[in-house]
Amino acid sequence: MLFVVAIGSVVVHALFLRQDRVGLIDQLARETATSLIKAKANDIRKINFSDSEKIVTDELGKTDIQKFFIIWDAKGEVLYESAMAKKLLKITDLPTDDQWRTLYINNKYVRILNLNLPEIPNRMLQVGIVINQEFVKPDYFSKSSITFLSCIVALGLVASFLLTSFLLQPLVRLERFLAKLADQAKTQPQLETVPETLLGKSRHKDEFQRMVLGLNSLIQRVNNNYRFSRLWAYQMAHELKTPLSILNIELEQIRAKADMSDHDMLPLRNETDKLSHTISSFLDWAELENTSEQKHLFVNHLQSVVRSVGERLAGSYPNRIQFDCYSNPTVLANQQHLEQLVANLVANALVYSRGAVTLTVIDQSLAVRDRGPGIPSVVMDRLGEPFNRGESKIKGHGLGLAWVKSVCRFYGWELDVSTNSGGTEIRVTFPSASQSA
Repeated sequence: MLFVVAIGSVVVHALFLRQDRVGLIDQLARETATSLIKAKANDIRKINFSDSEKIVTDELGKTDIQKFFIIWDAKGEVLYESAMAKKLLKITDLPTDDQWRTLYINNKYVRILNLNLPEIPNRMLQVGIVINQEFVKPDYFSKSSITFLSCIVALGLVASFLLTSFLLQPLVRLERFLAKLADQAKTQPQLETVPETLLGKSRHKDEFQRMVLGLNSLIQRVNNNYRFSRLWAYQMAHELKTPLSILNIELEQIRAKADMSDHDMLPLRNETDKLSHTISSFLDWAELENTSEQKHLFVNHLQSVVRSVGERLAGSYPNRIQFDCYSNPTVLANQQHLEQLVANLVANALVYSRGAVTLTVIDQSLAVRDRGPGIPSVVMDRLGEPFNRGESKIKGHGLGLAWVKSVCRFYGWELDVSTNSGGTEIRVTFPSASQSA
């Protein structure tokens, strides 16, 4: 960009320089014509053409600029032409219709001024300046132009360095912080505020400081809304547990009074069990979301946990779970959290897909792969939010992956999801027990 600006500056400078030079040439021709008219050559009928030639030479001086003048009559015949006109040009090719004309002849730039003499009818004075074309058409790639271009580029680089190093440094640091904040938002619910070091030491608040303070206020509001919404949801779920327990007791009393069979009560029990399971799952997730301290950590052998959970689920889904265990890494975590993570991943894969589900333990990672239709984009965009099920017709509460993402964030485990129409693979990479300690 800087190079383009520099080239443009050189071109613009050359254009203005050409315009100025043409203006000087026109002024020179005009002053020459004025000198001819006002000197003793003012009576063309009595003019001494030798003296007029001398007038032009004296007026222009001894320079590389060549000049001529010609006297025309009304019939277009030449009454007089200077010696330089005979030497440089073919007189019959010179136009006399316009006041100013420009010609390019034999690599020469010719500027002509045609003047009708008001005191002498049927006479016209033609004054011309002849110079090399390079004078008005400068070489853009000449040594001087390249030097000028180099100076502009150098000054631009110095100015850019000064701006980025000093004046724009706070903006650069803010941009880096916002990029870090965007990555942090993917894994952490609470966002970090802009550090005070970006505000500078100025006593007066400028636009940048007001922007940083406003950004911090926005981040704090987002954090507060997130914290309060999780707390309110957690409290509401707790409040629902009590009436649900009372409802189960009332159902048993109704069944006893009405002498209803277990078969008749089965739909009601299924619905209450589903509601109880949803509330319990949400409470587990909300508790994890609102907890910052890691407690009851043990060293777990990942392969053993995966096989134990997978074999329990295999009873409900026979011949659908495959184990590919190539290692047995250790994971430092609460055992219930690790088991719940594996159970949620495997259960989701079994419920939302058909065919085999493969559990692969290799190095320090667990990969659960199904052969279903893939996770819809609307669900992927909100991955980690509770009750995020998209438009799935399969019954469920949508808390499985939300819990998985929360527990990965809680322990700092790396979660990677890849999905397409051929299936979904969710991989969790654990640090070794020595790294976690």
